[in-house]
Amino acid sequence: MDNNKKIAAKIRELREHKSILQSYIATKLDISPNTYSRIESGHTQITINNLFKICEALDITVNELIGKTVGSNVGIQNNLLSPFNNGNLHLTLTAQQIEELKRVLTDK
Repeated sequence: MDNNKKIAAKIRELREHKSILQSYIATKLDISPNTYSRIESGHTQITINNLFKICEALDITVNELIGKTVGSNVGIQNNLLSPFNNGNLHLTLTAQQIEELKRVLTDK
């Protein structure tokens, strides 16, 4: 199973454990419930922006999600860049790089 599907499965598990509806998270992401369902089923790649929003809605950190899901398998691949998918750029980052990106994005 690839990392996207592992993360999507863990998101679903955490969401169900916390009794949060897919429609609630879809609203937080400003997408349709059907689109969110495709993310959670692993059929749609999770963007960095949506990953942060999902973690916020689940009240967990990205590190907690990634660490619980793929652990040390997360790493730099292809100079951090993977192919574009539906106009979205997908990055493969270490947990440390994700936290650094979060700090950069939230620092105003």
